[in-house]
Amino acid sequence: MKTETDFYEEVAVLSRQGRYTEAVDKQSGILTKMPQDTRAMDLMARALANQGLLAEAVSWCEKAISCNKLDSSFYYLLATIQQECGQIDEAITALKRALYLDPELVLAHFSLGTLARLQGKHSDAGRHFTNALALLDKYQPGDLLPESEGMTVQRLREIIETVRYDREAA
Repeated sequence: MKTETDFYEEVAVLSRQGRYTEAVDKQSGILTKMPQDTRAMDLMARALANQGLLAEAVSWCEKAISCNKLDSSFYYLLATIQQECGQIDEAITALKRALYLDPELVLAHFSLGTLARLQGKHSDAGRHFTNALALLDKYQPGDLLPESEGMTVQRLREIIETVRYDREAA
């Protein structure tokens, strides 16, 4: 008999293999049985987003948030999808909510810095990048960052340093 953990791992494997349609089908089944399962909602939103079904992915993020308003990861995921949809103001709002719930969410600081930079708000961008770098100091270079889907601390540090250098050189 499969456990809940087995189900989530099976869906994660399907997603890593790029088999998003199968992952969505499996999650639909579990969400029919357990409609308040926020972990399944999160996985559903990710699988849909990876298929380019962004409006549906946003809807699943919003459902997860309505079930658990205190989980910063749902707001962060929502923000990344909103960015992809070009909903920058909404993404910024979601990122700020994520940071309110988890001030140490490095990728939220990085994303806010990136968005501020794109909007020409360089002092805001610099502040967010500085915050992200300070938080990265708490990790080892090879550590994987939460919510990053496999990005290491060192890689994000390199990206931030490159972005900051490009700004200073401009």
